[in-house]
Amino acid sequence: MTTKLDIAPSSDRELVLARIIDAPRENVYRCWTEPTLVTQWFAPKPWTTPRAEMDVRTGGSSLVVMAGPD
Repeated sequence: MTTKLDIAPSSDRELVLARIIDAPRENVYRCWTEPTLVTQWFAPKPWTTPRAEMDVRTGGSSLVVMAGPD
């Protein structure tokens, strides 16, 4: 089955990435918004994510720190 996504950037300084993930949307949302889950998957190996902070309310902010092996 093919799914068409309307993901055109709204400006020339915006990057839009899309991926269809075969998982319940609640689980995907949690993986992007709960710091303990973000630190488990965010960085590509051999990098790590030692710190993640998320305030997903309107006007909130996020901080994700990735660390290299050296």
